[in-house]
Amino acid sequence: MNKIKQIGKELGIFLLVAVIALVLGTYRQLNPTTYKTVTESKVESMMNKDKDFILVVGEDEAPDDEDATDYTSATSEQNLYIEDYIDEHHQKVYYVGVSGNDDYAAFLKDVMGSDSTELPQTFFVIDGEVYRSREGTVKSYEFSKIVSDWKDKK
Repeated sequence: MNKIKQIGKELGIFLLVAVIALVLGTYRQLNPTTYKTVTESKVESMMNKDKDFILVVGEDEAPDDEDATDYTSATSEQNLYIEDYIDEHHQKVYYVGVSGNDDYAAFLKDVMGSDSTELPQTFFVIDGEVYRSREGTVKSYEFSKIVSDWKDKK
């Protein structure tokens, strides 16, 4: 009888830990704290569906953990305040890494309407149309101002 009670307690603790892990995992999925990496075709699909979004196009893959700032397409400062923005506002910021894609200029021109091939580029899209774009590293104040204008126009 004592063994059955012991097994019941251990099973209860295991199930409690499993439920807590599931809840935390779900919370993390619903509340992003870093870039969401997408493909060029996904961005084109989002544009065709008249979505509103913020997109950063850079050379390497976006960082996959909160303090990864080692990719070369944007400065660590830009990564930090964009990730702070994502965390604070629960707003997804999409990232397309174009390293290894020799034809990324066609994507920038045909899909995003940019003649420049400088990286990184940040795009603010409303109803599938580029509202504003910035080449190179965007400073914190400028990013905040553009986001505020972008939200007002939506």
